[in-house]
Amino acid sequence: MKLSLLRSRNGIFVLAILFMVIALFRSTYAQFGDVAAGQFSNPDSYYKLVLLEGYAQGHPINFNPRDNAPDGNWIHWSLPHSWTVWQLHKIFTLFGLDTQSALIWAGASLTLLSMLLLTALVAATVLSIGTYKATLATALLMASSLPLGGYGQLQQVTHHIFMLVPIAGAALCVISALNTPSVIRDTLGGVLAGLALWISPETMPLVVIMVVLRMAIRLQFPDSGKIWPMAAGLSGMLLLAWLIDPPPPTFSVWSLDHVSLAWLLFVCLTALVMLVADYVTAYEIGAPKSFAWVSITGITVASIWLLLTPGATAGASGLLPDELKTVWWAQIQELKPATSSPEKMIAWLTTPMVAGLLALYWTWHKRLLWLGVLGMGALLYALLGGLHVRMGAAGALVSALAFGLSVSYMPVFANEEKRHSIKAQTGGVLLVLLGPLQLLAIIGVALLDNDSAILNANKDKKNQCAMQDIAPQLNALPPSVILTTSSAASELLYRTHHKVIAGNYHHNVGGLLDVHRALLDTEPWETAKEIIKKRNVEYILVCQSAQDDVAEKLRPTFFHNWLANSKPISGIEPIDLNSTTKSNWRLFQTTQPQNHD
Repeated sequence: MKLSLLRSRNGIFVLAILFMVIALFRSTYAQFGDVAAGQFSNPDSYYKLVLLEGYAQGHPINFNPRDNAPDGNWIHWSLPHSWTVWQLHKIFTLFGLDTQSALIWAGASLTLLSMLLLTALVAATVLSIGTYKATLATALLMASSLPLGGYGQLQQVTHHIFMLVPIAGAALCVISALNTPSVIRDTLGGVLAGLALWISPETMPLVVIMVVLRMAIRLQFPDSGKIWPMAAGLSGMLLLAWLIDPPPPTFSVWSLDHVSLAWLLFVCLTALVMLVADYVTAYEIGAPKSFAWVSITGITVASIWLLLTPGATAGASGLLPDELKTVWWAQIQELKPATSSPEKMIAWLTTPMVAGLLALYWTWHKRLLWLGVLGMGALLYALLGGLHVRMGAAGALVSALAFGLSVSYMPVFANEEKRHSIKAQTGGVLLVLLGPLQLLAIIGVALLDNDSAILNANKDKKNQCAMQDIAPQLNALPPSVILTTSSAASELLYRTHHKVIAGNYHHNVGGLLDVHRALLDTEPWETAKEIIKKRNVEYILVCQSAQDDVAEKLRPTFFHNWLANSKPISGIEPIDLNSTTKSNWRLFQTTQPQNHD
């Protein structure tokens, strides 16, 4: 730490971002060819691009006319991410790219930019009250995070990292209140928290953490400024979002996965709790009573919201019938628990648990209520990440904040150069290398586990059918409705001009039920033929070796497997594939009379 670069605040900030640049360069270099060819690991990326291409053709930005045939499908993805990708793609068109390519690179580059902004905001937050060494350790931890890197890579044209950026901005505004009060900054913090909720209601736990964090600072340090500006910014942002981006036509006005009355009620009740915190602080009510009043108010308004909001207690899969939970929801990898494999347990649980416990230790040692909020937030996301791997990226953000601000209190991480015991230095080195050590542990466990998902990822990929192999032949057919698995449907929409019954989208309950009831039908195939007629299906596309969401264990008597094995079915005729098409695809044309009502 003798270099002049490491002695300046700006130098530390730049170096922290450089850690993430290096991590992103490695993944970008490996994925550049796939992205240029339109190859994505997440079906949501295909679906997002299809929506934006439809917008270019004059369709609403959140409507897919070729999904849920013949009606089309409204989706819940909100405007901020789609609008940003759309505006960014205009820059790429200036360099001669067509709309499709420009949208690909706009979406991919926005994900990388979001990762850099996320790192910059977290580094700035730690630097605002923490130390230089703690900032670098935090940046290294983020650059090494598998949950964060999973969504923050070139191949992801999704909002999962984009939605975390305003939360990180809100955290910077909130933590800065420890230094100097500012009405403008608190208002901005509320606006950013509201923006995150607009991008995705999935950020609700993060918004709650930011609100409770600001209240904790206010209660313990009354001179940090009043909270009402943050409450006003949060409420105003959600009201504006609701006016600009109300629930789509097929959604409930109380929809939980889109800005709706549910979230307007949420921010109003949240603002009430914040005003109570302001009140008890302004009237100098003692700390125990203040904490009790705020806690009772918080519990009360949370209960009111849960009771008044339809479906709020039903959980993430509350919209789905039990049938779909078994054959579809339970097969989605990002919704599976991190405890499903030892590698994921290490990657998803270690950092939030270490960060949370560190924060709670220094909360007790330094009597810092606000740090305890971050510690509990990190442990909460250890639980959420354990239940659903999808929560890992958000957990990495909370953990990074808790980690960086906690280790700043350790003498070995102080800015001053002092001699420390071997024990202290060893502990400091282990904390600095927490991220890289996790990666080594994951690799070691994977090598010992022959069934490791990491080692078998490329093998599984080779066993799957590639949509680009059959897309040219599909595009030679007239626009039609094609029955295929929901996993393949999103990419089929992207690569062809055809319609599908259901992509991987949970609001299309009827379409998903029809797809699975048809493909999992058993002889005499009455259900499958009824759905084919109802949905005007003209072609059926199946993969002989597909590892998709048809069922956990496919049986040869299923309609899907019967066709995949090229067995005859009355009214369904096989189509010969071109010699250039991989043989594991099976394409069929229906000869049943269609329902054209």
